[in-house]
Amino acid sequence: MIFHAHEILLEASRIAPKVKTHMHLLQYRQLLTTGIASLEAVIHDANCPEHTKAYTSYILAQVLFAETESLGRVLSALGQGMILAERNGLSDLQLQMECLNVRALCRTNRNAAMLYCNKCLDKYPEMHGNYAFHTLQLLHFDLTLDNSLPQAFAISKSWEELPDSIPKSFLLLYSISKSLDYNVGNYEESQDTLEKMRMFEESSAMLETVPQVVMLRHMVTLLVTLRRDDDTPVKKASEALETVLRTLDRTAKTNGNVWENWNRDGTIKLLGEQGSTFSIQWLSQNQCESFCHYLLGLAGLRHHASLEYGRGLLQDCLELINLNEEDAPGGF
Repeated sequence: MIFHAHEILLEASRIAPKVKTHMHLLQYRQLLTTGIASLEAVIHDANCPEHTKAYTSYILAQVLFAETESLGRVLSALGQGMILAERNGLSDLQLQMECLNVRALCRTNRNAAMLYCNKCLDKYPEMHGNYAFHTLQLLHFDLTLDNSLPQAFAISKSWEELPDSIPKSFLLLYSISKSLDYNVGNYEESQDTLEKMRMFEESSAMLETVPQVVMLRHMVTLLVTLRRDDDTPVKKASEALETVLRTLDRTAKTNGNVWENWNRDGTIKLLGEQGSTFSIQWLSQNQCESFCHYLLGLAGLRHHASLEYGRGLLQDCLELINLNEEDAPGGF
């Protein structure tokens, strides 16, 4: 039954981006309702093994969190799932559910979410190498920004001591982007961190496997140099971003114009040791293309003697947005 539910929800996810009419909406809602009911049937099946019920509870909570406003049902599913996970020694699954619990609390009471997040960090100190623990660290940083910028960026500074990994790169890139938002941080330190990331990417052939990391680093690097407003670094950073964009476009020609290893909905899901996962929502391909043209257009206006090149790129950005307005960029 769980596989049947998975197929139904997968079909719903395929339909979701295409919902344009009332009929499409009804079809989507019917699939979602049926899928959720199927998951609940698995959980209530007396003959179902507890470890299967635990995983099913997590899947149900994810679906409810992403697709409904029923936070009470989300927390209920997580509470039941965590009891089963702890009873069956599924510590990784339990930690993933803790992360979703924090995210759910963020929607209603960020102070409560902060207290719960701190409790989780203290509860799982032995799981620093787990990808889900990195998700918890990201949530902790984001919640700390509400109350203390120095404390938040002290947290992100400690991330530099973590072993090189893809989640570590995302953590540091998020921190740098936030330092730009709040107009804090040191240009040289940011550039040094970005350079270390570049070296790690090249040693891991990351452009082929996780292009989002490479793309995000180039975009953040260009933003950092634009903030410094130094002509040569801006030109160098924009050329590097343009090269990555062309590389992805070139490989996409044989893949229906879809960038390789880039989920259509913009989600990034990475597998770590012992089945741990690091999952975040980033940009779809259309959104990323629009952002790239926008940034390259700004850089073109900055470092080209003629404004024509930069204006042309900004026009490209507008055309991309008009082609698919629901994917228009709204911010990092």
